[in-house]
Amino acid sequence: MENVLVVAWRDYLASRKSRVAAVYLLFIFAIYSTRLVFTVSGAIQRSAHLPVSLLLVDQAVTWLSLSAALVTYYAFGGVLITREKHTKTLEALLASPLSPQALWVGKSAFTFAVAVGMSGLISIMSLIALNVFRPTGTAVLLPSAPATVFLVLAGPALVGSVILLLNLATLMSWNVVLVNLILIVAFTVPMTMSGSTRLTMVFGWQHDIAAGCATVIIGGAAMILQRYLTAERIVLTQG
Repeated sequence: MENVLVVAWRDYLASRKSRVAAVYLLFIFAIYSTRLVFTVSGAIQRSAHLPVSLLLVDQAVTWLSLSAALVTYYAFGGVLITREKHTKTLEALLASPLSPQALWVGKSAFTFAVAVGMSGLISIMSLIALNVFRPTGTAVLLPSAPATVFLVLAGPALVGSVILLLNLATLMSWNVVLVNLILIVAFTVPMTMSGSTRLTMVFGWQHDIAAGCATVIIGGAAMILQRYLTAERIVLTQG
């Protein structure tokens, strides 16, 4: 556990010194904030019905927040490992007492914290924007119980399992392009689900259950594959 925290802290310190990392995060925040303002204001102005507003709340804290987390990982977290593979930094880390598994989990923990942090920030911004533009005379808009469970539990668990599996694939795969393609597909789906064309979809407990099942499957696959993660395999697969 101590080694995992050491790796996560090291990545945190490195990201603080990186202007590129800051630009990535600011860009993602700006894109989602702009998209949110235009989508929410336009949708509610076209329909002053309360049910539409409630659907928007659930969509914002579920599909939109999931999309923000995966996009953040793709643009920020996944780049860290790829860059260290090219600069041979990973080889130096593996020469230390750190085990490959500690390196994997530590890097995943840091990128998970960043991704979930961005997701939470976007969710808060969404709730504020939705309440600013809510229909006149209505009460404060809050997410439903299933959407709240997804925001605080099911969503982060799903993001964590995806990050574990994709970081493992990035460490072990020589084909970084293929891994990036998988990442693109992974975040394109929830981005599509978060669009205004999905406003008629009511978020329910079945979505939390589906997210839980996906978390178990993806996390289980990562736990099985990590048995094949060795220092030699990481070094030999550096791009």
